[in-house]
Amino acid sequence: MNVKPLVSIIIPVKNEERTLEKCVRSLQALNYPTYEIIVVNNGSTDSTGEILKNFPAVTVITTEGIGPSAARNLAIERSTGEYLAFTDGDCIIHPEWLNELLAHFTGEHVMGVGGDQLCPEDEAPFGKDVHDFMNLIAFSTDYLKTKKAVMEVKHNPTCNMMYRR
Repeated sequence: MNVKPLVSIIIPVKNEERTLEKCVRSLQALNYPTYEIIVVNNGSTDSTGEILKNFPAVTVITTEGIGPSAARNLAIERSTGEYLAFTDGDCIIHPEWLNELLAHFTGEHVMGVGGDQLCPEDEAPFGKDVHDFMNLIAFSTDYLKTKKAVMEVKHNPTCNMMYRR
């Protein structure tokens, strides 16, 4: 029997009313059997908190605004997964996301795995231009990784990352 490990998906959000529902719905469509979703509503002043009430299976932690790093750490403390996956409230997750990340934990020496940041197909032209620009400057800052193999890196963006607990 091949039992899949529990993955805790952690999302710090602040004022994500425009994109949060799409993000959570994409997480609910994951092709993976055992995961928990923890959203830290980090001082939102818009309808983010009301939107989260529509998702009773999501664990919501509400803060007065402690910053994204502290919000992630708070969620880690309350999480129960063997692996910790991170994304952002403005991301749309592919159904195979967890399977793809877990596939690269090929030995005890691999502590973290990350992936590409892609622009949604329905993004506005300006958003696509910004995404393309960010990819261009990333080549000079070591932020974007273009290799398709497992490799050592100095930075992984937290919108598409998984770590062992």
